[in-house]
Amino acid sequence: EGVFGSILEWIKKCGYSLGFLGAFLLVRLTGFHSELGGNQAPEAILKMRIVLTATTALWAVGAIWVLRYYPITDEIAYDTRDKLEARRGSIT
Repeated sequence: EGVFGSILEWIKKCGYSLGFLGAFLLVRLTGFHSELGGNQAPEAILKMRIVLTATTALWAVGAIWVLRYYPITDEIAYDTRDKLEARRGSIT
């Protein structure tokens, strides 16, 4: 279980790092200038909205695609649950 916990934490840290990198790229590529404060160009705000919407949609489509082709059925899931319960007992 410790190995799974460490892998999960490593994946989370990679996700956070990629998120910060994406935010940095978004700000740089859309023409956002922090020194302007709330007086940003309308084009910069529009570009940010488009990029954020498009990337969110792409990630959602990617997740749906992965789930669609993930090789698990009800039979496999119940078989796995039965094996786990036989090993450690029932949760419910």
